Amino acid sequence: MIEVSAAPLDRDLQRRILVALAELYPAAMALPDLSPQFRAEPLFVRNLMYLSGHGLVVASAVRKSPASMPEILRAEITPRGLDFLADDGGLTAILGVVTVKLHDDTIRQIMLDAVDAAEAPDGIKEKLRAAITDLPADGVKAAVPALLRQALDAAPEAIRLIGKSLGL
Repeated sequence: MIEVSAAPLDRDLQRRILVALAELYPAAMALPDLSPQFRAEPLFVRNLMYLSGHGLVVASAVRKSPASMPEILRAEITPRGLDFLADDGGLTAILGVVTVKLHDDTIRQIMLDAVDAAEAPDGIKEKLRAAITDLPADGVKAAVPALLRQALDAAPEAIRLIGKSLGL
């Protein structure tokens, strides 16, 4: 039986486990195949169960007693584990894309809040507020890419100012 210590998790060992299982995919690694490769690894069971807990592998294990470490019978990598190893994140990255939709009224309100917060004469602010309020949805939609580009261009200066104010 493999001895497990209370040492921290081992990222290198986790990667080696995943790679070994990926090489067998779609087959699983059974106990006779598993033990020789990782026999000298005292943290093997701990790291395999950790990977299993995150859904990167499926490990079949038995416990001889409630207080004992599980004995691994079989392990296989999951599609999520394969994607984790992939440089591009695999299908998980493609399928996990989150689309954020902002209603034109939400964008309009953000623009109005920015006008209110700006340092400008009240007369100019009122004209801007009126123009934004009267802007049709297509106009709001057309303004978003330019506003986003402007915000991203200003990001380095904003980061510098934040750092300066924090004494960094």
